[in-house]
Amino acid sequence: MNTAATDEWAWNQTRSDSAFARWEVADHKDTPGEVLEFLSRDHVEEVLINVAHNPSTPASALRLLSRHRSIIVRRAVALNTTTPPDVLDFLSRDSDAEVRVDVAENGCTSPSTLRTLSTHSDRTIRRLVAKNPNTPQEVLLEFVKVEDDDFRMDVINNPSASLSTLVAVLDVSDYTSYVAQQELLERIDVHTYTDEELERAVAERYASSDDVDLTYLSEWSRDLLVGWLTSV
Repeated sequence: MNTAATDEWAWNQTRSDSAFARWEVADHKDTPGEVLEFLSRDHVEEVLINVAHNPSTPASALRLLSRHRSIIVRRAVALNTTTPPDVLDFLSRDSDAEVRVDVAENGCTSPSTLRTLSTHSDRTIRRLVAKNPNTPQEVLLEFVKVEDDDFRMDVINNPSASLSTLVAVLDVSDYTSYVAQQELLERIDVHTYTDEELERAVAERYASSDDVDLTYLSEWSRDLLVGWLTSV
């Protein structure tokens, strides 16, 4: 079906009295943005859910639907990876916990919003923040300090966790330290980091500690970290 034919089909479906026809066009990946904009004011919830889910839905329509009375519609907006960051930020303060959970999980949620959600009272939300690749490194480091292996594992498995963040996990429980070591081995190309960079990553972790000899620490990082990496 060419673009003109798709447009004509979409508008014909949109004008139909059949809720199923409108539901179908709202779900189609090639439905034009202006049609989805029109359907964002439909009176049938199921149609609105599809509009809110559709990655082709314009930002203006998603912004409108983010204020809809239906929790399911707002959840669909919160899960849509094309929802603008400002709309996700608005939804992060939604009255419904499930909407906030979806925002924390969305890979397009802004670092500033995730930083705010990282101190949320809901453990599920905090864990999703720990897993989100947009979460700032300083927030991930705060999760490492939490005496909870689940959070530490979430940080280890976060694809955006930096070398310094992974090294920080080595300072906690034996279990997570071991897993962090394996993750370092798997995720770091030994030709990417120099000895000095590895030393700096460890030194940054302990920079605020008065009882750590950084000279010794550099030697430790060189012998231990580089030893791990070159033994792969």
